[in-house]
Amino acid sequence: MITTKNINSFVWLTGILWIVFLFVAGIKVPDKFLQPVSLIIGFWTIFLGAYEKWIWRWDCIGLLFEPQPDLNGTWQGRLISSFVDPQTKQRVPEIEVYFSVTQTYSTINYKMFTKDMASELISGRLIKDENGQFSIYGIYRSIPNILLREKSPIHFGAVNFAYSQNKIEGSYWTDRDTKGTITFSKKINSIIFDFENAKNAFPE
Repeated sequence: MITTKNINSFVWLTGILWIVFLFVAGIKVPDKFLQPVSLIIGFWTIFLGAYEKWIWRWDCIGLLFEPQPDLNGTWQGRLISSFVDPQTKQRVPEIEVYFSVTQTYSTINYKMFTKDMASELISGRLIKDENGQFSIYGIYRSIPNILLREKSPIHFGAVNFAYSQNKIEGSYWTDRDTKGTITFSKKINSIIFDFENAKNAFPE
């Protein structure tokens, strides 16, 4: 994200360079030439702050910078895991999972959860590759329900999700030597952070 300090530096540097070029060209610089600088800084500070949070989503204005998909909301999906239940010695069946995304132009955060666990992003990026494909790369911490931690302790992992045609899908792997695939194909605009409310928000 561009900060106020960046804006100040850019505007002042532009003004000074303009004066230098005018001086070299032999053009007299008016005494009040730099007077509007504070107003220009204020405008760009407000505009870029609004762009970071909201304007980038608007089709008519959001193309000023590199466009990107708006993933904000809650996604519903399915998770297939290699995890083997230590009691049954069987792989767990397909799991219903939700993915709540909070995104600005330059940042992305999420919470992913099932009925038995919740995972929060520690560090993540939304990246566009040379083919125009957007992907989420992230490191997360997963916290299972406290009653299940004997067989499923707190752990860390990484994800690689690709976004295409209103679908998010990809894979994950963890420090307990498990891995799996996840596909999110349904989305609502509301951002929900608990399993029951998320499940009720999606029609059957």
